[in-house]
Amino acid sequence: MKTMNYKIVIFLAFVALATACTDDFKSPATPTGQTIAQVAAANESFDILVAAVTKTGLAASLNNNNAGEFTVFAPTDDAFVTYFRGLNAAYASYTETDVLALIETLAPSNTIPTLGTLTGVLNYHIKISKVESSEISNGQVFVMQNGSRLSLSKVGSDVLLNANAGSPGSQITLADVDASNGIIHAINKVMISPSIASIGVTLGFSVSYTTNPPGVSGGTTAGNNYDVLSAAIRKTGLAPALLPNVTPLPDFTVFAPTDAAFVSFLGVADEAAALTLINGLTASTNPSLSDVTNILKYHVVSGRILSTDLAASQSVATLLTGKNFTIESLGPPIVVRDINTTSTNATISSANILTNAGIVHGISTVLNPN
Repeated sequence: MKTMNYKIVIFLAFVALATACTDDFKSPATPTGQTIAQVAAANESFDILVAAVTKTGLAASLNNNNAGEFTVFAPTDDAFVTYFRGLNAAYASYTETDVLALIETLAPSNTIPTLGTLTGVLNYHIKISKVESSEISNGQVFVMQNGSRLSLSKVGSDVLLNANAGSPGSQITLADVDASNGIIHAINKVMISPSIASIGVTLGFSVSYTTNPPGVSGGTTAGNNYDVLSAAIRKTGLAPALLPNVTPLPDFTVFAPTDAAFVSFLGVADEAAALTLINGLTASTNPSLSDVTNILKYHVVSGRILSTDLAASQSVATLLTGKNFTIESLGPPIVVRDINTTSTNATISSANILTNAGIVHGISTVLNPN
């Protein structure tokens, strides 16, 4: 009998403890107020966006207070009209009404765009979590709902997306429209996520980890404007550092000398001769393999740095330890100066070549850290 009473006491104590825990740990209250979908629907500037997220099924999560918080970079109706006009010659004179009608006809195949394509475009404008404009800073990177990276900059009070207000970038025109499940920032252009996987694709080299050591290709024949740079990256063994065997790939910004810049720097007749020199580098050549390795490191910066992230007189830290170069002026063009006062300054000739894992700026002169 004593044993039975003891068990009853233990059971009642457990029930009391469970009840107390239940009282202490209550589920958070469901947010109240208008959702992102409802706020957008009430704004006459977002009619096409509302139609698009409804057609693609994305409105379900944007209208759900239990689905978490989102940040939506919301193209205005004018932005969407411009985007659709550029997709097909038949849409060149489309109005907002025409675009709304077109969205209703989209299908998984045989339409321009397909439903899947439009879904991907919309997902590049949605971030899971709430970000206010005051939290955005230069050099910031967001991974969007489609898995691609979005680069952000601030110039004064202007928030720029993917470098600038021109293609393929955009600009926030109305910030911080609050909703119960997140926030909306109106933007003036529809953004297209980078289709290039990495800086390696842009520069012309690739790394295969199916072998040990990894196999590196590229930079052996003339093919694009960065063949000599690609050959040098392969020859010096820097390729696996720039494209490591990790997922996701880290971001690097490469200030990439063109083939003509390398021909001039190496003092050879043409690109073919430059490639021959690079592919023949050893410890005893002039320049040596270590010299070229240091030169390449001097052109690479960790992270994503857009042209809009740069400032006049800014000192930029490179992968070559202790060696920085300087932004001489913002131009245009942007002028870059190395540490040698006798060197010819480089200018950025092709700014903001976006990839999904890094940025390339083409430059006119090889920077010299020696």
